[in-house]
Amino acid sequence: DKSLFVKGCFTDDFCEIRIYDNGPAVPDENKEKIFEYGFSTTNGTGIGLFHAKSVLKEMGGDVLLEDSDLKDYVKCFSVKFKVNNQ
Repeated sequence: DKSLFVKGCFTDDFCEIRIYDNGPAVPDENKEKIFEYGFSTTNGTGIGLFHAKSVLKEMGGDVLLEDSDLKDYVKCFSVKFKVNNQ
């Protein structure tokens, strides 16, 4: 069964959301490529992760692929962005 686990935290200036999944691992040679425009190993468009990273960069944030630190989850996407505290 496929599953996701999501956790988030806030600091004064940033929000971090960590999205864990138990799907197949991303081969080392693809870990940076998955954020490139048009890159896909699933017959998708290769636009989704590229677009997410671009939008987050515009917001002063980023999305990274990391190894999971949770048992039963293979990978983790760490999404960080600035928050506006007015």
